[in-house]
Amino acid sequence: WEQQRKYSVCWIDEIWLASLEVNRSLCENILSKFDFIFTGCQGSVKRLQEIVHKPCCYIPPGVDMLKFIPKASAPERDIGIYSMGRRPNILHQKLLALKESKGITYRYDGLSSSALYVKDYRVHRDNLRESLQKSRSFLVFPSKFDVLNQTHGQVEFGFRFFEGAASGTVLIGDIPDSETFKEIFHWEDAVIPLPDNTDDLYRMLGTLDESKERVERIRKNNIYQCLMHHDWAYRWRQILESVGLEVTLSLQEREQRLKKMSAHYVTG
Repeated sequence: WEQQRKYSVCWIDEIWLASLEVNRSLCENILSKFDFIFTGCQGSVKRLQEIVHKPCCYIPPGVDMLKFIPKASAPERDIGIYSMGRRPNILHQKLLALKESKGITYRYDGLSSSALYVKDYRVHRDNLRESLQKSRSFLVFPSKFDVLNQTHGQVEFGFRFFEGAASGTVLIGDIPDSETFKEIFHWEDAVIPLPDNTDDLYRMLGTLDESKERVERIRKNNIYQCLMHHDWAYRWRQILESVGLEVTLSLQEREQRLKKMSAHYVTG
């Protein structure tokens, strides 16, 4: 393989700054063999490059817009708020109480952080996509916000922000304290901050349900931005251009298709 290739590229979705020193020998012995390294952890790029002495770049998560964008015939969004993966337990208990006392429609998974395995990833991804497309709002939080022994306070954000926005949900949660996040999710109401108490949370959800024009604008903005900037096509282009390879015709055609689709989601 090494004799055949012209360039070698390694993309590491998750590599935390605190783990670089622990795994320094692996980085030096394995990653240094590649010509270019890309990672989804922006805060790790500088140190990783110092260790491997090869160009390292940040690539945000992406989303397959052709799958995640809601279809014209999509069913009604009958899930009021959807929670996936990590979530603050206090918030979860508040939402369960509101489900019991106020009748909100709250969907969540029962997985724990120590058992994040599925039997068939294709079925899992289909279920996730369908749930998002039927949800009015979606809970979002910074990556591993509850595992400080791994992150050591490093702030990153993962796929849920992009997939939730691409599906046309209203993102509700904690806004990552990151300039990179602010640059990427720069539009109004990209994330609605969570209130502190249960009463305010219930009122906020009710206000969103009543604010049909605002919610429609949020959904359109979320989908538009993902069509224009966050499909995997744009991430692949970034890799090709960084390495110095030509952008393929099929990639250009996909980008044109995405931009054409975005015209249906332009807001005033």
